[in-house]
Amino acid sequence: MVFLLACPIGRTAAVQMVRQRTCGPFISVLFLERRRWVNLLQITKLVGKPMRIANCWRSVLLLALCRAVPTWAAQSLPDAGSLQHGAPMAPPARLPVPGKPLPAEAIIDGPAEAGPTVTVRRFVLDARISLDAAVVQAAVAPYLNRPVRYDELLAATRAVALAYRQAGWVVSAVLPEQDISDGEVRITVANAVFGGVAMRGGEPFGLRLQKIESYISAQQTPLQPLRTDALERALLLIDDLPGVSATGVLRAGQYAGETDLLVQLEPSSRQTGDISLDNTGARSTGYQRALANWNKPGLLTWGDQFSTNLIHTFTSYQSDGSDYQRVGYSLPVGYDGWRLALGGSVFSYRLVSSEFAGLGFYGDSDAWDVELTYPLVRRQNKNLYLMARAERKHFNNEGAGTTVSRYRLEEQTWGLRGNMFDDLGAGASTTGSLLVGSGYLDLRDSPTLSTDATTTATNGTFTRLRYSASREQGLGRGFSLFTAVNGQTADKNLDSSEKFYLGGSNGVRAYPSSEGSGYQGFVLNLEARWKPTADWQLAALYDYGYVTVNHDNSYSGASTLNEYALKGYGLSAAWRGARNQTLALTWARRIGDNANATTAGNDQDGTYYRERFWLSASMAF
Repeated sequence: MVFLLACPIGRTAAVQMVRQRTCGPFISVLFLERRRWVNLLQITKLVGKPMRIANCWRSVLLLALCRAVPTWAAQSLPDAGSLQHGAPMAPPARLPVPGKPLPAEAIIDGPAEAGPTVTVRRFVLDARISLDAAVVQAAVAPYLNRPVRYDELLAATRAVALAYRQAGWVVSAVLPEQDISDGEVRITVANAVFGGVAMRGGEPFGLRLQKIESYISAQQTPLQPLRTDALERALLLIDDLPGVSATGVLRAGQYAGETDLLVQLEPSSRQTGDISLDNTGARSTGYQRALANWNKPGLLTWGDQFSTNLIHTFTSYQSDGSDYQRVGYSLPVGYDGWRLALGGSVFSYRLVSSEFAGLGFYGDSDAWDVELTYPLVRRQNKNLYLMARAERKHFNNEGAGTTVSRYRLEEQTWGLRGNMFDDLGAGASTTGSLLVGSGYLDLRDSPTLSTDATTTATNGTFTRLRYSASREQGLGRGFSLFTAVNGQTADKNLDSSEKFYLGGSNGVRAYPSSEGSGYQGFVLNLEARWKPTADWQLAALYDYGYVTVNHDNSYSGASTLNEYALKGYGLSAAWRGARNQTLALTWARRIGDNANATTAGNDQDGTYYRERFWLSASMAF
């Protein structure tokens, strides 16, 4: 077995080790005189004459695994941080999809009628609620300073009512009897008053009428002028509760001038989940992944949800690889959309690829997180959420009978995420997020502390900024263009768990998972999509990624390659069945070569495939 490592030891020390044969009987050393680095250690394990691993060799191995390894020289060693790149510690909640607005009164213009005319100099509104003067002026401008008939005055009245409704108010506008010989027209605007809430349907998961009223009254005070946008927000917040489907309709209230909201509640699924298989894992722990997700609403109280996520990776010849388990619990806080989520996860791995299988590399990590979210904007066609999250993670990596690294990481994250829908072209959807995190990496209990201090200096506080944006623009006849960008930057070199990665099924798809890591980078994905039927989607794709490895690359032994790009193109096909089954296939081919290839010309996972296929299959229940 041949194991390629990069090790920051001096030439004299290395020569002495070879001469004394204390690091094993067969070690060949390749020196770079300018860097005084031993770049490759070829360790050959002979049958019947085991290598003497103790003493000096264990120290050499430990040094070889430190964060100062120049990635261009040899294959990178995966660890608990980089291997979880495909299994995020705290999966983000799904953003809402567009829904149906509250029914609005239709405004129908009748045919023009002949009759006397009057020239209107200005319109005066008699209203309890005032609109912006510019909005009113725009509504009545077509009827000013020209002769208008009575039916056109009625049209101007309806235009005023429409302006109020577009501003979120429920009103009726009338044209009272008056003398308009002086060219001034008065329009009376009567605001509807919110009377109260009525509920139809069952009481799913304990969501009783008083709780419905609490959500509504948090947005719309009874016996006050009625705002449709306030009621819309309240209904959407109720509908967002797990296990609940809510719709509403306005109807005449019990008293004159009042309008009530009738809420129709329907219980949605008592539980949801999915199982899936794909080949998007890391080669070192197994390409194949088996995933399962399960969500149970109403476990303890109204509006709460328990969730669990499981991921197991394996190979065709080895069932061991990695295991990820996460449990989460969330519940509403108050009646204005606040939601608190608690979560915990554990991860364990063993390197099973041919380079590492016989060397006993394994590790684990655990994480705890708490997250608070609030909908700053909750509408049918646009949403914006504020979020704050605190995480604590512990990592442990072992190899060759010794601790390679052991450390903890704490991070607090604040940010915004949202989406919107518009009617441009054949319709479009846009999503985005902006997250700022501040954290602390503690290497005090790790053997890598001293090496880190003289090289990458990841120990201590850090700040990073993460961002993402995407847009799918409809073109008509089933065609659309999809554009997405995501990336991050930071104020210092980062640990493997916090780095940005270019490769993988969600990045530059022509490269393996976790290829191209650095403290800063971005990935651009472009797709031309076509839906020939409701079940199928075909796409041609292009990916481009750029990464900067180190923020500070001035330490001794740092790689001269600190920035590079990866790119590729390909095709994809996806199918969704009537029972929520999905199948997806992506073919991707790299453009150019990997600037960060190993000395053998391979990617950092030890393979070289000019073309890659990504497969996935899932079933929801």
